[in-house]
Amino acid sequence: MSVCALSVAPHLRVLRLVGFCRALPPAPGRALAAAQRAYHVFALFATSTYVLLQLIYAYQERSNMDKLSQVMFVMLCHVTCVAKQVAFHVDAARIDRLILGLEEPLLNQTAGARGALLAGCARGAARLLRTYSGCAVATCVLWIVFPILYKVQGIPFEFPFWTGFNYNHNLVFGVVLLYSFYTTNLVAIGNTTMDAFMATILDQCKTQLRIMRMNFETLPERAVAACAASGRDYDAALHALFVDDTLHDNKCHQDVPGAARRVRRAAAGAVRRGRLDPVHGRLQDSQRECAALDCRRLSRLALTVHVSCLLAAERAEHRVRVHHAVHHLHSD
Repeated sequence: MSVCALSVAPHLRVLRLVGFCRALPPAPGRALAAAQRAYHVFALFATSTYVLLQLIYAYQERSNMDKLSQVMFVMLCHVTCVAKQVAFHVDAARIDRLILGLEEPLLNQTAGARGALLAGCARGAARLLRTYSGCAVATCVLWIVFPILYKVQGIPFEFPFWTGFNYNHNLVFGVVLLYSFYTTNLVAIGNTTMDAFMATILDQCKTQLRIMRMNFETLPERAVAACAASGRDYDAALHALFVDDTLHDNKCHQDVPGAARRVRRAAAGAVRRGRLDPVHGRLQDSQRECAALDCRRLSRLALTVHVSCLLAAERAEHRVRVHHAVHHLHSD
């Protein structure tokens, strides 16, 4: 596994464990593939059912602000989790291409400071995942501790979701408690891991942009080193490196962040105003996307012109040095 793909490997393991992300094709067997799909459907059914039960409870207790406040925030968090979970299922093919694209050699330049940047990105991603998911699991543990304490002390306790039956009996109470603990942990781990996954992809884009800047800044020196190592002409080596850096720029600006933006927009689609207003929202979204696209094109054009001027100046200086060296040889 490449260094770039290593940054999202822990996230993918967790997402596949909780059933929020499918394994990369091809599947190891028809039966196992069917079992994976069934597990994904079960995870989506579990989270969606829990949100539905919370919605029924919120409607029943709409006149009681204390009970309504207990369920509304958690329910909204769970709704966003289900939306992102659906987006990960709908855009599964794009996510697979995104993950496979992280194995590109241009995105895994591990020499010198570039490798240190990629390794630091991977360490930061793992640290973010552990901290974020750990806090979510700790919160879910507290949610199961307090009902147990209330039950032991004989204090009446009401779960913030609709059940339709009485759970005062210890056995029934334990079953409902385990269901609540499983579902909240599933949502907490899956939701935080999906957020950490998208944040890691965007951080990987930032790291790649820093590497690309280093490549452009050291382009003449790398061309001289490549010319000395392979014996090629300086202009040919310079052109080859410039083409590689341009392809790297395309990867950084189009392929990886484009897929991340599509997943993010799909996950937040039901919340954004653009999805609620079918006329004005789409027009505003299109205007914003066109403006962002024009800005990216202008910035890339300015960068290309700037680099081309630097390369032209470097080639002119190189020719002057060669001319002076030849002149000194003839004069000697």
